[in-house]
Amino acid sequence: MHWLKPCGSSSQEYRPSGNLQPRDMANSKRLMKVVGCLSTQTPSQCHVPRMLNRILNVMLLACSLWAWSSTLVAAQPGPPALELNVKRVSSVQDGTIYQIASSGIVAATPAVVWRVLTDYNHLADYVPDLDSARVVSRNGDQVTVEQLGTAHFLFFRHAIHLLVQVHEQAPNKIDISLIDGDMKVYRASWELIPSADASSTRVMYNATIEPKFYVPEIVGESLIRKDIAKMMTAVLLRVNEQK
Repeated sequence: MHWLKPCGSSSQEYRPSGNLQPRDMANSKRLMKVVGCLSTQTPSQCHVPRMLNRILNVMLLACSLWAWSSTLVAAQPGPPALELNVKRVSSVQDGTIYQIASSGIVAATPAVVWRVLTDYNHLADYVPDLDSARVVSRNGDQVTVEQLGTAHFLFFRHAIHLLVQVHEQAPNKIDISLIDGDMKVYRASWELIPSADASSTRVMYNATIEPKFYVPEIVGESLIRKDIAKMMTAVLLRVNEQK
C-alpha cells in the first residue's frame, strides 16, 4: 500500500506546454500546487476550493469504480477465493482508521504457510507493490522488520516506509506492531487455522491502520480492499508454489 505523489514527478518546476493564455497558465500552476499539497495534507489544509474538491472526488470515485470492476473481471479465471471486509472509522484526532478482516483457504499445512509468512527477506519477491523487506534484528521470537513499498491511486503514488516489530507465536500466530514509519496506527496479525485432517489451512489477516498521509475518504475503503486482496492472493499463491 502507498499513496499520493504525482507519477513521474521530479524536482523540476511544472511548465504548461502549448499555446496557453496567461490565465490558463495561472490556473494550471494553481492546480499543480494543489496536487502537490494533497500528497501530504488534507483538502482543507491545502485550501482546495469547494468546487474543485467536488470535481476531484468525482474523478476519484469514477477511477475507483473502474478499478474495482476491472479487478472483478481479472479475478474470474480462478485466484484463491477470499473473504474480505474493510471498515472505515473516524479516529479521535480527526483522521481515518481502517479496520481490515480477511481470510482465505489454501491446500497446504500450517507449517508450509508459516514458512512462507516468516521468510521476511523474500516478501518483496511476490507481494505486489512491496519494493523491499529485510530483517533488521532478531531476538528469539521477536523480529524487527523494515519494509519499503509504493501505493498508487489515480495519477498519484506515495512511497511508504515501515519499521515493525513482529512477535512470532509458533506454530499459528504472528502479531505485528508499528515501531516507526508512514502510519499513525498499524497493528496486524496472521492466524493459521488447520482443517480437521490438516490438509488445508485457513489463513487469516486482520489489521487496524491509519495512514499519516492523506487518503480521500471517497476511495479509501476500495483502495485498501484492492491492496489487501492483491496481498492475500499473492501469499496464498506463494504457499501453493512452496508445497
